[in-house]
Amino acid sequence: MRLEIFPIEGLPEIGRGDDIAGMICDAVELQQHDVVMVTQKIISKAEGAMVDIDPNDPLSHKPLVERESVRILRRRGELIISETKHGFVCANAGIDLSNVARGQAALLPEDSDRSARRIRDAIKGRFGVDVGVIISDTFGRPWRRGVTDVASIRGVLERMQAIGMPLLVHGEVTDHDVDIFDREKVFIERTMRQLVSDYPDLKIVFEHITTGDAAIFVREAGPNVAATVTPQHLHINRNAMLVGGIRPHAYCLPVAKRETHRLALRKAVISGSKKFFLGTDSAPHAQSAKENACGCAGIFNAPYALESYLAVFEEEGALDKFEAFASEHGPNFYGLPLNESTVTLRKSPTQVPAHIDAMGTPVVPFHAGETLGWSLD
Repeated sequence: MRLEIFPIEGLPEIGRGDDIAGMICDAVELQQHDVVMVTQKIISKAEGAMVDIDPNDPLSHKPLVERESVRILRRRGELIISETKHGFVCANAGIDLSNVARGQAALLPEDSDRSARRIRDAIKGRFGVDVGVIISDTFGRPWRRGVTDVASIRGVLERMQAIGMPLLVHGEVTDHDVDIFDREKVFIERTMRQLVSDYPDLKIVFEHITTGDAAIFVREAGPNVAATVTPQHLHINRNAMLVGGIRPHAYCLPVAKRETHRLALRKAVISGSKKFFLGTDSAPHAQSAKENACGCAGIFNAPYALESYLAVFEEEGALDKFEAFASEHGPNFYGLPLNESTVTLRKSPTQVPAHIDAMGTPVVPFHAGETLGWSLD
């Protein structure tokens, strides 16, 4: 399998009525099962979702925000966090003044799923190939720093289901009013159950699950649903973060949960079920980025991941189940061939260093300062 990502270059400034699909077809020769990503701003311009505003009044777009919102969630100075008619929760109803002519504001597309289908159908008519089309853009996350990619992906999910492309999902809600320890469970009830129901033939991997709720959901779902589990969520519970002071090197997302959930995950991975397999979610943040007033989420487990997992299987008396969990269940679920080469782990101690040097930057690994009972040849 090979993945290539490349831009479509040379497109002109987009205006109302422009044929986006035709421009794409003129610029590149698409192949069967390619995926085309088109920014929301281009769709808004082509579909005429542009509104004139007073260029001399920096607040002249605010009435549009009220008009385009179905629910105002929060006001902070000039910023409005609202829910749009599309169901997006975003800043200023997604109205954008960047990359548009002075005196204009761009609204979100009326129906981005419909826009994507039109582009997809036009490309098929031109080239005779089925492609996926994502209408996407970035906007500020409400209540968080940074940006996130928000895509209207129902049409894409249909295409993924049709061509056998798996969906790998970090399964948590991010609503500020949902307790951080409940966000995986709420995501299951609010999103995952409906997702599996709506797309029964879509392969879904529930990435790095952390709760017994998720383990039960995956086990009871159909054969197209599987999950990965990290080594840290098999070793630690939330006490590792919070007892004896804040311990930033035990902080990751999803966060570690209660002891009952840790034990449920252990039961799942040693069960021999083909629905559960290795997934480290390793995150090598600099030590200084972890040990500060707002430490980064993530645990750097990759250097000693196999030794860490194997310690769990040994403690649970399930060494005979480890190879399948680590090397077979994943590729079998994805329909990929098993690796023909092997690695060997021996029953001998491995001392995990206090930190690993990354070109002059110290990074603290999972199990720092501990001795693991297995070593990798």
